[in-house]
Amino acid sequence: LFRSMMFEFRDIYDAYLECRRGKRDTANALMFELDLVDKLYDLETSLKSGTYRPKRSICFLSNSPKLREIFAADFGDRVVHHLLTPYLQEIFEPRFVYDVYNNRVGKGIHAASKRAEKFAIANSGGYYLQLDIRKYYYNINHNILRNFISKKIKDERIVNLIMLFVDTVKGIGLFVGNVLSQLFGLIYLSPLDHFVKRVLK
Repeated sequence: LFRSMMFEFRDIYDAYLECRRGKRDTANALMFELDLVDKLYDLETSLKSGTYRPKRSICFLSNSPKLREIFAADFGDRVVHHLLTPYLQEIFEPRFVYDVYNNRVGKGIHAASKRAEKFAIANSGGYYLQLDIRKYYYNINHNILRNFISKKIKDERIVNLIMLFVDTVKGIGLFVGNVLSQLFGLIYLSPLDHFVKRVLK
């Protein structure tokens, strides 16, 4: 079950410190810091009472590595992202296959490159397949994602809180650009990862 201590002021403050890392001089971080204690207290109160609702995100275009819409969450909402992320990682990380390298501690492109090189040496003359899932984040089904999350988190109150960052228009698609969406993407694709590894070998 969800650890209620995550709604305590100290945990919210720690999430704030993580959220502002490398971003303390940005306008959003500075505005949030003006009334820091009051804003963190308001977050604590609304999370405990179940009245918390995310504010509207700001949309902009990014062309790195390709043109796409990015949604920047309000700074206070990003604090909640950083509050929820370690909790979700603790539950789902052990369930991901080893060879998933994006948005995971100790992974990344360099680790993936070394692993691929190791396989290439061990299987000289073999084949590899490089592909992409077209508009993956824009096509994630909310009901399916909720089902995956609910199987591991039995507290409906917490599932509802998590889904506040999922439920965009039409029940399909995630906001690209925040840490929770990246984690949701891993959770959603995990059954396919296991099928490829365990069944297709």
